[in-house]
Amino acid sequence: ADLCRDLFFGGRRPSSQEDNDNNSSTFLGISDADVARYQTYFRRDTAATIDLMDLAKQLPSAVVDAEGRAPFYAALPPTLVLGATQDFIVDREGVLETARYFNATEEQQQQQLEQSKSRVTFVESPHDVFLGSNWTHAA
Repeated sequence: ADLCRDLFFGGRRPSSQEDNDNNSSTFLGISDADVARYQTYFRRDTAATIDLMDLAKQLPSAVVDAEGRAPFYAALPPTLVLGATQDFIVDREGVLETARYFNATEEQQQQQLEQSKSRVTFVESPHDVFLGSNWTHAA
């Protein structure tokens, strides 16, 4: 449970100094019961979804233009690619590769912001941005 909490939700953080001093089980973010519940979802999902070893063999996508963009990027609506600085599941390189694919790279941000187009943003958070204790950083 602790590894799951660290990797996906940002670990344990006491909700106050008093809780820290008293070794309280009250924590900001996600409770022990929620971690256990989410772990059951992870178990269920691994039986029926993505084969990560196969996916790794297919990344980066072979169907891209010279800049690494998807062939259909011009037809996309404005896109936000959100990365998390404390993410141990998807690293910065993976986020930037995804941003390039969707034409939302840091290099194009200024032009695109002026036109309300795509962008890439990193927030201080673990992988599950809206479930961990730093959820307000992305809200």
